[in-house]
Amino acid sequence: AALLLDEPFASIDRLARELFMPYLEKLQRLFSLPSLYVTHNLEEAARLGDHLILMEDGKVKAEGPLMSVLTSSSSGLACGKEACSVLEGVLLDPQDEDGLVRLEVAGTQLWVPAENSSVNSGVRILIKARDVSLALDVADGTSILNVLPVMVDQIWDDGPARKMVRLKLGQEFLLAAVTRRSVAALNVSPRQKIYAQIKSMALL
Repeated sequence: AALLLDEPFASIDRLARELFMPYLEKLQRLFSLPSLYVTHNLEEAARLGDHLILMEDGKVKAEGPLMSVLTSSSSGLACGKEACSVLEGVLLDPQDEDGLVRLEVAGTQLWVPAENSSVNSGVRILIKARDVSLALDVADGTSILNVLPVMVDQIWDDGPARKMVRLKLGQEFLLAAVTRRSVAALNVSPRQKIYAQIKSMALL
């Protein structure tokens, strides 16, 4: 048996899509169904896919593991406002009194808003590149809970005012969209050790 889905959320609004998406994710996990999912929505592909095939004018433009294609400078996906990366982690604790849970991700930890997941279960986190900022040091007196030690892997142009920075977190990759001015001010360069900052509320 296989699940074939051709843009199942194309005709419904965002609120309805967010309501039904967890049920589809649960269906895949419970029954381990091989699925072919066709979509123009990058967020849907990132949440549901494992292997991504990017088509353009009827031809395969890029193909490979989801995380690799999403963060590749040559795929065409790692640019613009919708550029994102995906990290997979394990839920360490139940929800705390502030409504947050702690995830183990690539050897470090993230605080994210609680969802309906049990301790020790796998969780996939989608992170928009525009929600990641960079810092040379760990800052004091900040509301940002997630500060991750990373290494700069690659930098490329993403428009006249912006650069895309691919960061290595353990064996995973994370994208950060930052201004050209900030890249110059921080003197960001490949192999540099730096900190990625991510607001917990950006990981809903």
